[in-house]
Amino acid sequence: MKQNPFPKPPPVDPLPLKEWLKLTDRAEVGREPFFRGRDLEYKVFRDAVTSLGEGHIGGGTIVFQGPPGAGKTALLGECMEAVRQHSTSNNPWVAVKIKPESLKSTVEVVMLIIDAVNAESARLSDAISDTSANELKNLLILGQKLYQELSQRGIGIAGFSVGGKPQSEWDTNELSQRIFQNASKLLENFHVVAFIDEAQNTPDEPSTRGVLDCLNEPPSRIPLIAAFFGLGDTEVRLEKCGLSRLPDERVANLRLLSEADTSDAIKSMFDAYEFVGLQQDREIWIERLVELSQGWPQHINRVAVAAVRVIYDNGGKIEGGLLEKALEDGRDRKKDYYAR
Repeated sequence: MKQNPFPKPPPVDPLPLKEWLKLTDRAEVGREPFFRGRDLEYKVFRDAVTSLGEGHIGGGTIVFQGPPGAGKTALLGECMEAVRQHSTSNNPWVAVKIKPESLKSTVEVVMLIIDAVNAESARLSDAISDTSANELKNLLILGQKLYQELSQRGIGIAGFSVGGKPQSEWDTNELSQRIFQNASKLLENFHVVAFIDEAQNTPDEPSTRGVLDCLNEPPSRIPLIAAFFGLGDTEVRLEKCGLSRLPDERVANLRLLSEADTSDAIKSMFDAYEFVGLQQDREIWIERLVELSQGWPQHINRVAVAAVRVIYDNGGKIEGGLLEKALEDGRDRKKDYYAR
């Protein structure tokens, strides 16, 4: 049986209690320390990057979409970490995060990718001492040169020229293709996964079409795929911007977590901070918090933060008399999330 080449990264250690309680949103902590579930959605990602690693390039775009609170940012963090952990000097991988507004400019997107490739080249070359280090350092020099050239030309400046031809004379798709091709000597040595968060905000502009075309069908056989994370209309938005006919198995619609996964996530928070109390009280707290969260990852985080804060402020003991206060605070935190 072939070993899974992209297992989920191991859980992260929880933040120190006081620090964790200061945070108001999962996006503030990077990887979610209590990430649970999402096996089917993660398989969509794993299958795509596995296909890329096996040499299948082009048409690899994947979309993860769902309503607010569905856990898109947490899943994005897990996928990015899996790419980072998979990278070696002999088989380097790069995860690069791109804001949707950057998709208007091929130059800016390529600069972001080159910058991420340079950082990974430097990290890997510092970590090894064999001949691969010299190859990575040579790639780093090439990457720094390419980045400098793109920086000097400027991002989205009228009159920018490629191959001696003014930007105004290039079709947007031709321009995007040429810019990616100019970086192909560097990028062909790395497997690149571009992550676009809040992808429902992808600009519907002519220049975006050229960028999306290159991310979906990279020129010069550049091993690259793009993963878009956004609200439930993200696939429709990308189609409107020129990216169409995505296979069903490359689009994942995030729904609420199962009761078992929700319960496991809340239990893990209680276990992490070693609160004391009767097992019966603990089970009642977890049951009521699962019910309040309704299985939505963002809710799980908010109601758990409210509960842990109440317990922490009352000596670290789980007591039945404090439960209603914790539930009331959890409801307030849910309302605050949707208000914002």
